[in-house]
Amino acid sequence: TVDEHTFRALEAAEKALGEDSFAGTAYAAVGDKALLHLSILLHDVGKGHSEDHSEVGRRIAEEVADRLHLNKNRKETLVFLVHKHLILAHAAFQRDTSDVKLLYELAHEIGTAEKLRMLYLLTVADLKAVGPGVWTDWKEQLLNDLFDSLMRILSGKSPEHGEKQRRELLKTRVLEHFLAYSAVDTRLRHKARWVLEQVERFPSHYWANTPVDQIARDLILIEKMDEEEIHVYGKYISQNDITEYRIITHEKHSNGLFHRAVGVLTAKHFTILSAHINTTFDGHVLDTLLVKDPDYPNDVPKERMEAISEAIKEGIRTKKESLKPYFQKHMRFKPEKPLAQSNEPLRIQLDAQSSRYYTIISVFSHDHRGLLYTIARCLDDLKLSVMVAKIATNLDQVADIFYVVGEDGKKITDSDQVQAIYDYLYNEIRYFNEEGYLNYRS
Repeated sequence: TVDEHTFRALEAAEKALGEDSFAGTAYAAVGDKALLHLSILLHDVGKGHSEDHSEVGRRIAEEVADRLHLNKNRKETLVFLVHKHLILAHAAFQRDTSDVKLLYELAHEIGTAEKLRMLYLLTVADLKAVGPGVWTDWKEQLLNDLFDSLMRILSGKSPEHGEKQRRELLKTRVLEHFLAYSAVDTRLRHKARWVLEQVERFPSHYWANTPVDQIARDLILIEKMDEEEIHVYGKYISQNDITEYRIITHEKHSNGLFHRAVGVLTAKHFTILSAHINTTFDGHVLDTLLVKDPDYPNDVPKERMEAISEAIKEGIRTKKESLKPYFQKHMRFKPEKPLAQSNEPLRIQLDAQSSRYYTIISVFSHDHRGLLYTIARCLDDLKLSVMVAKIATNLDQVADIFYVVGEDGKKITDSDQVQAIYDYLYNEIRYFNEEGYLNYRS
């Protein structure tokens, strides 16, 4: 219930006091803790109406502020926090937070460092109070990284502040790691210029999300591989209890690569959290998928990651139009027809304005196993390339967000094409929701 959730959120916020944590530091820095607590008390007060609860909450917050005779500044802050209490979670979990345009717009909307701290704490408290399993280390890291980026802007710096220096430092460190491996393979010593060119042309979301030593290892693999090779390997990240699978191959294998990799993981009941797709200037593809392994919630053994990597390779090499036979081969349980548990309708949004380079496709639907594969297959049918994918689940609802470009490598802005994409996705996903993924197209 809303009242129980609200009290749990208040408790979560107060527990931050004295914690040696990101939230604890933010809470200690908040000057008006009473106003923060009031915003938590009111953040979901608008629920139970047909109208968006944030809009209803905004009006109620205005009335409460007037009754309490809050001054203009405190009233504006309270109303903002209640009205916009979802925007940080939305950006962190459903948007590409390496997008400078997004960061500037969000920082401008928030306005001050104090409001950012309060909004961050409200977001954390709200998520912690939803129920078991909703607040995770992964979500905490995403929120903390977003908070850092926004605080940098609100402190008078820009996301690009020192970017040239950071990029040069990155190139130097990557080259150092790369050349360190040349002790084993002396041929690599003559590739310094090639390494620097590769790093310079990588998209920002690659080097912003990839450790230096990993970039060096990726480049070594790329330098050695031929066009027919497909490399897949997994790495367990204990900090967040997630597994990262990296796929590196030549772009000749890129057609359908994303949806086939997703299909393999779906067949094995994996939960996919996010994906990043990168293409180098000389035609290599580097895909990263972050997943939760259903059979190994904690430490994932090396043998397991090797087996999954081989399965992904097999799926990518499959030339059949459908992975349905592969699904049936790897299913451990016969799936029942999915039953919708929510009254929320299927919603699809296409946004060509929020990102400088990509069209953003957002799908809000019931959380049926196989949904992500279905969407990925549709995007492949539409000849759209997925550059970033983020998946956010809230109870039985899922938001699958895709940053895509067309065949020409540019975002889609033509209204007729946008409508055609919408119609195709809506019809296919609606059919999937009704029939279940094993009945999805042969």
